Amino acid sequence: QIPEIHHYAMEWLEAAREKAVELGIGPMPGQLKMGRRIVKEHNPYMELHKKRLNWLPVSKESLPKKAEIAFFVGCTPSYMQTHIATATFEILKKLNVNFTILNDEYCCGSPAQQTGQRKIAMDCARHNIEELEKTGASTVVTSCPGCYRMLKEGYKKRYHLNFEAEIVHSATFFNKLLKKGVLKFRKNIGKVITYHDPCELGRYSGIYKDPRDLLQNMAGVKVIEMPRNKQNAWCCGGGGGVRAGFPGLSSFAASERVKEAKETGAEAIVSSCPFCYINLSDAIEQYNEKMEVYDVVDLINMSIK
Repeated sequence: QIPEIHHYAMEWLEAAREKAVELGIGPMPGQLKMGRRIVKEHNPYMELHKKRLNWLPVSKESLPKKAEIAFFVGCTPSYMQTHIATATFEILKKLNVNFTILNDEYCCGSPAQQTGQRKIAMDCARHNIEELEKTGASTVVTSCPGCYRMLKEGYKKRYHLNFEAEIVHSATFFNKLLKKGVLKFRKNIGKVITYHDPCELGRYSGIYKDPRDLLQNMAGVKVIEMPRNKQNAWCCGGGGGVRAGFPGLSSFAASERVKEAKETGAEAIVSSCPFCYINLSDAIEQYNEKMEVYDVVDLINMSIK
């Protein structure tokens, strides 16, 4: 019930933002700049598109052109938090998963959609579907909840663009492999952590169990919940166009979440979203807090080495 309520609320909000853009009263200047960056370099950071795969530890040519699984990397792991892209790639390799990546991936379009810039989002969607179909993949795995929801819901329901592949977030994909005995945690990493639920993965998609199952099964990991968790989790302030349009609010939200995480006594805050990773890390640095930040895939990769 809860995810459906949030789903309809988000649909209404995004429709209102689209109308504001149509009327010329939106988006905010920072959000408009972000949209222009997506058009020019196919990512919201204005990084050079030709450098999108600089993180890749092997040559692109060494990967198969077609595979059962397509790893949709996302802009933030490709350019900003490359450890997330690398960790996901290395885990897939270690588990002998038959996978490939897109030859020419664009931004999923979620930042544009969430700020009312519909045409930009649709152009991204059309391009990525063409690229996904070239891989022949039956399953698409992404480590970014924004990409996950955009590919799973936005492309099909909002833009009525059809493609057959199943869309799976990496936490769900790796938890299934854990249950099958394919993924095995061997290294004791000895950390007390608290888990932060990303809005896109949690309240909008209803995925709470998979990342927690992974963390709770790691050797030497103790998970302590924050008072506000799951559907009641406090937003980090990084998504929804907030960081680009309202940086002060974004910083405030992140600092509040870091304070709550510290009060649990945990030494690290873990999430499963690259946007959350950036915003929480920035808040820790800004306020000189002593706390580690990890993505779930970082700890998976550490635990299977």
